Amino acid sequence: RADLAGLLRAVHPQQMFPPKYTVEKPTHAFMLHQLFGMKPTGTENHVFEPTPAALRNVDEWLANRTDGKPPVVMTLRTSKAEPKRNSQIEEWIAAARHMQQRGFAPVVMCDTDVTLAGLDTRLFEDLPVFGIGGLDVELRLAMYRRAYLNFADNGGPPLLNFFMPDSKLLLFLPVEKLPEVVTQGGLPRMAQLLGVEPYGDFPMATPVCRFVWRPDNRDVIIEEFEKTIALIGEPAAAGTSR
Repeated sequence: RADLAGLLRAVHPQQMFPPKYTVEKPTHAFMLHQLFGMKPTGTENHVFEPTPAALRNVDEWLANRTDGKPPVVMTLRTSKAEPKRNSQIEEWIAAARHMQQRGFAPVVMCDTDVTLAGLDTRLFEDLPVFGIGGLDVELRLAMYRRAYLNFADNGGPPLLNFFMPDSKLLLFLPVEKLPEVVTQGGLPRMAQLLGVEPYGDFPMATPVCRFVWRPDNRDVIIEEFEKTIALIGEPAAAGTSR
């Protein structure tokens, strides 16, 4: 503690997190509502960017798997932990077929344990799966950056998009499959842990980077896809198969 106190004296107060932290009176701030309560600026929120090397790797991967079509990246929950929270894979695949018909290239980002078990090529029919993205955060960030639109179905890693400038994400929340940790408090407790009001959003959310408080069935996914593509605008390579 004495060594830490000496180090802290050399740190400017604006570089300290949590603010006003001292060895004598340590404080903590790891919950989202505490972070948002400090009212960080847009620049302060934008703390993640992929490296140039990771972007090159992802560009090569996409070039070999998407035929030049704009990628729609779907981060799906397929975990052994709390499996009741997992994504409805058949619903996402059905929605992915619609995206393909519209000229987009759906790409799946699956959970780490699925990749490590060698199941990443079996669960999602013929959809390309970026399994390594679950193992390497730089490659995950690069794939999120290259996505024309990101989808996700609950889970923590997709939240990285909210802390990247100009990211596009529709994050479905488990409104019909609540995590065990919020079972007692229900949906309001889940919202509290996210630091928002029920059916609300992060302060830095935008119409194209936001929560979706709806179940992950194909009709809802397609509806949200079409609504958001209309806001973003269709790329030149998409829409040719309508």
